[in-house]
Amino acid sequence: MITQSRGTSGGGEKREGWKREEGFPSQKEAAEINSEPARAARRERRGKEKNFNESRKPLWPDPQPAATMLSRLLKEHQAKQNERKELQEKRRREAITAATCLTEALVDHLNVGVAQAYMNQRKLDHEVKTLQVQAAQFAKQTGQWIGMVENFNQALKEIGDVENWARSIELDMRTIATALEYVYKGQLQSAPS
Repeated sequence: MITQSRGTSGGGEKREGWKREEGFPSQKEAAEINSEPARAARRERRGKEKNFNESRKPLWPDPQPAATMLSRLLKEHQAKQNERKELQEKRRREAITAATCLTEALVDHLNVGVAQAYMNQRKLDHEVKTLQVQAAQFAKQTGQWIGMVENFNQALKEIGDVENWARSIELDMRTIATALEYVYKGQLQSAPS
């Protein structure tokens, strides 16, 4: 609440001014002070006082211009505060948007490498499985080849045995042929005699 008081300064002269009793009026109080019904009531009171005390001059100036100025200053201050709050909120939203965009860009950049590594891993897994299947097939085929080579070796041994048998028979046949020839020649020589 604001009241008007009169006092003296150090030189003994009278000084008029405003004295605050409880600090600045609240926004609600300022609005009530400056509301149209309050102004009308003050005007009416002043009119009655003027009629009653027409010859008397007031001891202090009319508080209306000071209250209006104070109200105007309060409104300007509140308007500036609101502008600052709006600007701060706008900047906060812009900062959040920029941070979100930056985060998404970083994640996308990192995800490209991760996705490439994942694709490479999948390809490697597929190649490993294919290699395992082919290695199993190759081992099976190698086993078959080893079996075929062993069979071929056995056949060669058998052929070698047959060849030895054939040589043995051939040798026996030559021996028999030589013996028969010798006998035949011996008979030819003994017959004419």
